[in-house]
Amino acid sequence: MVKSPKWYLKFEIGSGSNNN
Repeated sequence: MVKSPKWYLKFEIGSGSNNN
């Protein structure tokens, strides 16, 4: 599910750092 690190970073931040 990690194709582009650019949108991936935004997704994590937008999701509220769900992974971290």
